[in-house]
Amino acid sequence: MGVGRLFRRGRVWWIAYYIRGREYRETSGSLSETQARRYLKQRIGEVASGKFIGPEAETLTFDSLAADLNRDYEINGKRSTKALGIRMLHLRPFFSSRRAIDITSDKVRRYVTERKAEGAANASINRELAALKRMFNLAFREGRIASVPHIPKLEENNAREVSSATPSFLRS
Repeated sequence: MGVGRLFRRGRVWWIAYYIRGREYRETSGSLSETQARRYLKQRIGEVASGKFIGPEAETLTFDSLAADLNRDYEINGKRSTKALGIRMLHLRPFFSSRRAIDITSDKVRRYVTERKAEGAANASINRELAALKRMFNLAFREGRIASVPHIPKLEENNAREVSSATPSFLRS
């Protein structure tokens, strides 16, 4: 094969392949050498076509991303940990147990639609989406996922409008 190999652990066949000098190993989940060889060819094809996600990214879940975000808040001493918990109360029911690669822009739009139907303000939804985006950006920087889905930002209406009673030096 040149860029990969097969080997056995017990009765199960495993595959190993290289991407930019790094070896990836994963189980083929098969007792058949032929099926393991097909799986290795599939992986090598994904790498060649630029569609390689990787074994870790395929199993990474929203819950794992949320735990990483919470850890990031604690490490950086952010005081808004309580606010993050409130945002997670809204994000979790919709995204919990989903794989990160299954959270697409379309799913995010459905989340926004659902939250709007519940009567949530655009500003609240934006803060929740910012937390979701931060989760993906952290995972992307660590090389745990290959890409970050587009997460839209809603238009916010600023409730603090300048009235005519406001002193002129505060208006602009």
